Amino acid sequence: MSPESHTQRHARTALVVGALTAALVAPLAAWPATARADAATELQGVQQQIQEGNQAYEDATARVEELQGQIGDNEARIAELEATLPAQQERAEQSLRSLYKMQQGSGSLIDLLLSADDFYELLSTIQYLDVIQSSNSEAIAELEASMEELEQARFSLNSQMEEAEQEQQRAEEALERVG
Repeated sequence: MSPESHTQRHARTALVVGALTAALVAPLAAWPATARADAATELQGVQQQIQEGNQAYEDATARVEELQGQIGDNEARIAELEATLPAQQERAEQSLRSLYKMQQGSGSLIDLLLSADDFYELLSTIQYLDVIQSSNSEAIAELEASMEELEQARFSLNSQMEEAEQEQQRAEEALERVG
């Protein structure tokens, strides 16, 4: 809802309350005191209902605005994740190819032991292979984490949109009760 329409509706409600007050108070002067007291009590009840309706409308409108802000944040995060996903997928694919080649091309541990000139060379080779494997595994894990975060952000966005629609409906119902 735009602030202008909210202000217009608030003004319309105030006019309705004023008109009701004028319409009910003017004829009351000729009524007996007990009838005037009953009418005044009834008028206060109507005014209370109008105020409660206005408050419910304002609360629901504020909640809708808050949810729309959260929706905007989620949409921005989804766009950011979707923009980084292709590069992460490419890195993960390269990592999987590299891991596969390492597993297919590397010999057994015994081959490494026999081909090493000394223990330090063997240790360096094993550490090097471990670093490569860790790096490749991290790229795959990063892609999985991003995809999971993207899925959660989309789910959260859908929930927030549904909640915003419900709050909007409540605001409209509250306004209808007042008007």
